[in-house]
Amino acid sequence: VDRVLDKLRDELVSSMAQIPHTWHIIVIAEAVLMYLDTGKAGRLLEGLANRFGGMEGNLHNSKFTKASFVFADRLIRPETTPTNSATIEMKSGNTCDGDKKHTTDSEECKVQKWLQDRGWELQEILFKPGATRHLGIATAGR
Repeated sequence: VDRVLDKLRDELVSSMAQIPHTWHIIVIAEAVLMYLDTGKAGRLLEGLANRFGGMEGNLHNSKFTKASFVFADRLIRPETTPTNSATIEMKSGNTCDGDKKHTTDSEECKVQKWLQDRGWELQEILFKPGATRHLGIATAGR
């Protein structure tokens, strides 16, 4: 995972050396992360947040000032995600602090925590039936 992240960063740095403005990196995953071995998807997202969210030492003063993650994938494993839902629900606001709208064991809160633990702040999420159950946007937030 680290080798892939380093190669991606090196290619971006070399191709934008002459460009005077900053960059907003957008990472898109569609039905990819759910097929990676256990732990690799999380390591990949954590590495991306560190490298392109401006937190890695040698990139802190670089042109990478923001990073977003747009996904249509399954971020948490099926054993912790109900798959028999027949409805589509839209939620946003990141309010998984035990208020009346959410419980900390809700699927939205599990996804939000999973992303937070890897350096991303969930902005919006949509749940749907099927393998790519999680659709949403997160920003690098470390």
